[in-house]
Amino acid sequence: MQACSINRPSIINKNVSEVSGSRMDFLIEVLRYCLGTETDEKTVGRSFPSPSSDWDEVIEEADWHGIVPLLYQSLKVLGTGVNITDSVLQRMQGKYLRSALENLRRSRQLSELLRALTSDGIPVIALKGMHLAEIVYGNVALRPMSDIDLLVKDEDLPKTEERMFGLGYSYGPFAYANRSWIAEKIGNRAYVPAKGGSVVEIHWGIGLGSPFNIDPKGLWERACPATIDGTPVLVLSPEDLLLHMCLHTSFQNAFLTGLLPLCDIVRIIQHYRGELDWGKVQDRIGQWGVARPVYLTLDLAKELLRAEVPNGFLERIRPHGFDREMTVRAREQIFDSRDSNQAVSPKLIRLWGSKGLEGKLNLLREAFLILKNVFLSKEYITYNYSVPRKSLRVYFYYAVSLKDILLRYGGSAWSLLRKNKLMVSRAERENELRTWLESV
Repeated sequence: MQACSINRPSIINKNVSEVSGSRMDFLIEVLRYCLGTETDEKTVGRSFPSPSSDWDEVIEEADWHGIVPLLYQSLKVLGTGVNITDSVLQRMQGKYLRSALENLRRSRQLSELLRALTSDGIPVIALKGMHLAEIVYGNVALRPMSDIDLLVKDEDLPKTEERMFGLGYSYGPFAYANRSWIAEKIGNRAYVPAKGGSVVEIHWGIGLGSPFNIDPKGLWERACPATIDGTPVLVLSPEDLLLHMCLHTSFQNAFLTGLLPLCDIVRIIQHYRGELDWGKVQDRIGQWGVARPVYLTLDLAKELLRAEVPNGFLERIRPHGFDREMTVRAREQIFDSRDSNQAVSPKLIRLWGSKGLEGKLNLLREAFLILKNVFLSKEYITYNYSVPRKSLRVYFYYAVSLKDILLRYGGSAWSLLRKNKLMVSRAERENELRTWLESV
């Protein structure tokens, strides 16, 4: 079968390299097809190019974005309609099966945890990962995740923590020893199971520490009953889930987590088609004060992946004086972050871009507290380096942790100090984007 060529103009930003741009254009085309959002009559039912070497690059890119299982499920049923070698398809299958196995383990871990918490009279809302994988995607293999996120009521936190400890969980690497300040700002605590398994993050709100006005009580009033792995649980209402994912993608992660969050948004809209009340979404955007992050996320999801946002909706929620340059900035974040060979701390970027002395001092204070209470906490050392908490080796690994932090972030700090053009450009872009998103 003759391969089809892609003749459309590039859909990603011109600052991305020509080779990377071509690869990403193709990946976006395939992803739209797999999501069922490509409605162009010329491309629906098409065959896809190309030599296996091109597919190798595309799969490598897709793997970073966390979307190989999603692509595999769709591409394997096309058969001869895809010019793809068996070896590449087998690589994709391996990642699909690995994702399925890991998420099935998480699903069992979640079920055990839910039964324990609900038996103690603690209501729980399953957030993000497992809700999306099992209910929205309908296949746990399709939505990779790294941990389990649960929401409990603020008044149930002491009882929840007691139960977690009773089940053999201990504080995880990001549980924050100084919970009086950092945990309240972040809004969650992390726990690690004694016998292996995924980190569990217990949240008591969404958007805590943000400038937004998100009422936790309303989330509970609107929560819906669901079943995950045969276990009853509550999940966010369709409208709250959509808004939560928009905020998580934009405000919390500054579009640095690739295309998977945009796929989540596409699938949420598809799954809850007919149930999702866009009028309520619009009202809640106003109540929470989240027009900027929600508009920008939905705008990108529609532009890149053809998300089925109703006609006129984006115009109704568009922030006053919106500058399309923000869309360019966000798109660059999505596509450029993989190609960066230096990790950059958000605090470092904010510190570099801060103009006032007071702002710099506040950021330095936060950075010091995070270093002290996270990266130099016993919880972090014991988890990250597999050292028993009571072992004297913990003290040796404090030095190792500092060395690793310097190796991870020292290069980017030095590049900023030397005013490396690429690093400065990245820092300015992220600062501009984060500052705009936080403005209400």
